[in-house]
Amino acid sequence: MSSWREGTSPGPYMGVAMQPVSVPENARAKLPPETRVGLLVTHVENGGPAEKAGVLLGDMFFEVGGTSLEHMDALQDSIRRAKVGDILQNQTDSRW
Repeated sequence: MSSWREGTSPGPYMGVAMQPVSVPENARAKLPPETRVGLLVTHVENGGPAEKAGVLLGDMFFEVGGTSLEHMDALQDSIRRAKVGDILQNQTDSRW
């Protein structure tokens, strides 16, 4: 608990808010055929890990750490398994 008061996180986090959305039909051609849902970035924390990695408002995430993202639980599970400082490979698209 003291780490929160000191301004540091007790574990890994991305610094984003996301919402699951259906992938438009015209965008599915560049994704694995089973991809029907992605997570749309609705907020990026100023100075957070996602912003530092270049994540932008409106980006779509489809996969993180080899796990398909059809709901927030999948993303949260991937982050929970990571260690602070780990780089999670992801599949995203910024052209919506």
